[in-house]
Amino acid sequence: MQHNASAIQGQNNGFPNPIHAPNSSITLERSLPPREVNEATICDAYIQFILCCNPSIPLDVDSLELKKGFCNPPKSDGKSFSPFRLYELISRLEINEIKTWTQLVIELGVELPDAAKNQSSQKVQQYAVRLKVILTFSDVSPVISL
Repeated sequence: MQHNASAIQGQNNGFPNPIHAPNSSITLERSLPPREVNEATICDAYIQFILCCNPSIPLDVDSLELKKGFCNPPKSDGKSFSPFRLYELISRLEINEIKTWTQLVIELGVELPDAAKNQSSQKVQQYAVRLKVILTFSDVSPVISL
């Protein structure tokens, strides 16, 4: 897909004009999102961060799949988790309020294994590893440092 650079960037005294990204409620520029995020703004802040850090991606790219991936952390026992809650817990892990990834996923809401359901005794640890792998390889980890 080719994009007309002047149509994407616009002209405003040499600075790019902000454009509204598809499937997003915020106006995007090549700038970092605000550090203060909440449940309602974290997904858009993530999209803005990724686009800011990847200038080869046009600002008008359809960001729906990226947003879906970020806004839907892995489930456990069919239970969904909030990306903002995950952000809060990882922030606590970074300042040592939470000591381990195992403690983090338990506080997130992953239930301890149920022997009656024949669940693995490693269920919590396996979820923690899965979460760390996803955060490491999906460009989510830089957002957590915001």
